[in-house]
Parts: sequence; structure tokens; C-alpha cells
Amino acid sequence: MTVSRRHHLSGFVAVFVCQVVCLAGNASGGLIGSFSANSTYRLIYGSTPITESGPLLDYLSPPGNVATKQIGNLAAIGFWDNPYFYNYNDLEIEHSNFFFQQSSELQIVGSGPTFDASTDGALSLEIRTVVNFFLNESAAIVYASNRPSGDAWGGVTTTVLGTNAFNEVQEAWFRLAIENQTPLAAGNHSITFISTVFTDSGYVAIGPSVVALSKYDLQLEFASASVPEPASCFVAGVLLGSFVIGNRLRRRPNGCQKLAS
Repeated sequence: MTVSRRHHLSGFVAVFVCQVVCLAGNASGGLIGSFSANSTYRLIYGSTPITESGPLLDYLSPPGNVATKQIGNLAAIGFWDNPYFYNYNDLEIEHSNFFFQQSSELQIVGSGPTFDASTDGALSLEIRTVVNFFLNESAAIVYASNRPSGDAWGGVTTTVLGTNAFNEVQEAWFRLAIENQTPLAAGNHSITFISTVFTDSGYVAIGPSVVALSKYDLQLEFASASVPEPASCFVAGVLLGSFVIGNRLRRRPNGCQKLAS
């Protein structure tokens, strides 16, 4: 093979490889590769504190998952829905949407007997769900919607005097990923959602109502952070091709003179 043909072939291969890499990056393989989740509950109740805890089934799974305990006419009730994802393409960019719900609440369920925390003891419920997911490639959280009662990311909110709702995500990086759209690396990730409600020591329940609610109704949108735009692939290919061709012409002064003549 002549030197000219070798240069021509190497230039073609380089441009071809550049285009293949770009197209491979835009191939539809799904941004979220897999996910799993498990939820647990923890109940504390009574004048001599008693604790119950254990796994919590998905609310839609028979026989249902409601974790509940009633003292007097005050009930602690909790549930969660197994989160789900779906992948889609938008202008050749991979996206994935994530949906999740869980709730802990204190309800006055009747007119009597009255609940008095000073004599009946405190009543609290924590729902904790760990979501594990695998990213096939680097991605950023570009949209987040959350409608909880209680603080979205940490802190205590008094719902009714004497009751409290607490809502947080355990992992600090998750808040940064939402606020700054910090890209997450490809691979495994875990998020822990915590919803807690509890009474103060002097709370007295009066009148049927929901008196404290800590709830996630969450949607997250992930978008690929590593896939180049198709136009960028084309430009990269053109620039690389121009570089190779220019390199060949510089190495052929006689050829350039012939073209000039």
C-alpha cells in the first residue's frame, strides 16, 4: 500500500471512529438500568415506651402495608408506594423519570376516648425507604417536584400545637444534586427517604382530623450528562476530517504546486 493510500485510509478510519463513538453515546439503552426499594417502619407508643418495627410492604401489595397503632382516639398510620421509573428520549438525549410516595400521619379517629400524651404516653411513627438504582451513564437531576407536609429536606414543622412532622433525605449529596444539578456518576446509587410524625409529651387529642402529616409525593427527572448532541458529533467529525486532509496536503508540496498550476 502506498503512503498516500495509507494516509487516506487512516483519515477515513479516524472520522468513521469519531462518528461511531458519538452515535454509540446516543444509542437508546435506557438511562436507568435497574432499581430496587425496601421500606421499614418504627412505632413508639405508650406511657412505658414500647417499640414495634419491621419491613413495610408496598401499599398496593396484598394484604396492604398500612403500619398503624391507636392509643385512645389518636392513630399513627403509615404507608409507601413502590417507586417506579421510565426511560425516554428527548431530542436524542436520554431521560428518566422517577416517582415515589410515602406517608406518616397522626389522625384523631373518633370523639373518644381522648388521647392525653401526659398519661397515655407518646405516639410516633417513622417510615424509612431505601431506593437503590443503577445509572447506565452519568446523569443530572434536572427537575424535582415534592409536595410534603413537613420540611422537604430536614427540620421540624409543627402541624398542630403538640404534634410534629419531620421529613428528610439522609444523603447530603442528594440535595446538592437537585439544587446544583451536580452530575451523578454511572453506577449504583442509594437514597434514603424518612418521614416521621410524633406527639409532644403534653399533647391532648380533640376532634376528628389529621393533626400531623409527613409525606413525600416526589418526581425526579434525570437527563444524561455525558451524551454529546448529534450536531456536536457532526462538527467533531468535520473538524477531525479537515485536520487529516490538511495534514495530507501539508505533506505533499508537489501536489499543492500542481493544483496551484
